[in-house]
Amino acid sequence: MVINNPKVIRINSEKTIVILGGGTGGLVTANILRKKLKKNHRIILIDKEEYHFFPPSYLWVMMGWRKIDKVKKSLERLNRKRIEFIQAEVKKIDLQNKQVVLKSEADSILYDYLILALGAELDLTSLPFDSEDVHLFYSFAGLEPLKKRLETFTQGVVTLVIASLPYKCPAAPYEAALFLRNYFNKKNRNQIEINLYAPEPAPLPVAGPDVGLAVTQMFEDFKINYYPNSQFKNIIPEKKTIHFVDGSSQDYDLCLVVPPHKAPNIVGEAGLTDDSGWIPSDRSTLKTQYSNVYAIGDVTSIKLPNGGILPKAGIFAHKHAEVVAENISAEILDHPKRIKYEGNGSCFIEIGNGKAGYASGNFYKTPKPEVKVYKPRRYWHWSKVIFEKYWFRKWF
Repeated sequence: MVINNPKVIRINSEKTIVILGGGTGGLVTANILRKKLKKNHRIILIDKEEYHFFPPSYLWVMMGWRKIDKVKKSLERLNRKRIEFIQAEVKKIDLQNKQVVLKSEADSILYDYLILALGAELDLTSLPFDSEDVHLFYSFAGLEPLKKRLETFTQGVVTLVIASLPYKCPAAPYEAALFLRNYFNKKNRNQIEINLYAPEPAPLPVAGPDVGLAVTQMFEDFKINYYPNSQFKNIIPEKKTIHFVDGSSQDYDLCLVVPPHKAPNIVGEAGLTDDSGWIPSDRSTLKTQYSNVYAIGDVTSIKLPNGGILPKAGIFAHKHAEVVAENISAEILDHPKRIKYEGNGSCFIEIGNGKAGYASGNFYKTPKPEVKVYKPRRYWHWSKVIFEKYWFRKWF
């Protein structure tokens, strides 16, 4: 639903819950709230995109294992559930007057509860993605061009580089490298060199050393060169060279970049962010410092007991959404029970060839996160395939 006429939308129902963002967190929050609350409570989800995209399947699209139209669904379908979807860009979050101002003719929506599920934006301003050999696999729009380029890439050096911390889907760059090796081997392009440069000291460091060791061992087994503690500086596409802060460089024939991430400008302009550039929210309730305003998922900065930061991953957005939706509905219905997010999370680690590993644990454990790693098996790969199907059927 797109609003065309400028006006302030006054709600003639008991409560209005506005959700900004139609990704993992926003989608789950809206569905649970709608299920728990009567129809006289209004649930509005706002996103500038028409579609909900499913990032866990992006690498399958990159490899040609999944059609691109199979990893998205129109958010308009939510209207059938009496979740009001508005496709619009947000101009301003007005916390004082409890309203969200849209860019479309300066429309405003008043809220009783506001849930910020805006995710992390990709900062592409300083990267040469107009170059034929520099590609983006963290964006839906970048998948098809990269897929076509891989089909014609028969020899040379492929370099993946993570531009900065933090970045969402922490396993994805490592999975991408493993996928590429599997892909090239199947096409008898075994001689292609694959490098991965990362600013972190080990793969998925917040999950603990066991996870990092498991991934680095897989890299050795698959003959992928891994360079941790590499601080990216820039790319010179004319020379096909990546430069790092320490003065070193790496030539490439094909470069895949994880760009810098940032919170959407509107949350900073509203005064919601701290020095980290992200929104601090209570690690158990996801409440912000503002009354009835919650922040969930990638847009947040949640400190762990060991001093680290909770990773930006879909599983955490999902878990946050469940807590926020349960507690808001309980408050509206005057139920005494409240729940807390206790730090549990998990992820698949795909390696290609129909296999995946799995990591699961509690990130709030003291003195450090407690995460168990399960060896790659076909079982975990098919579990992810089933989860993808479940996701679209469950929430749409």
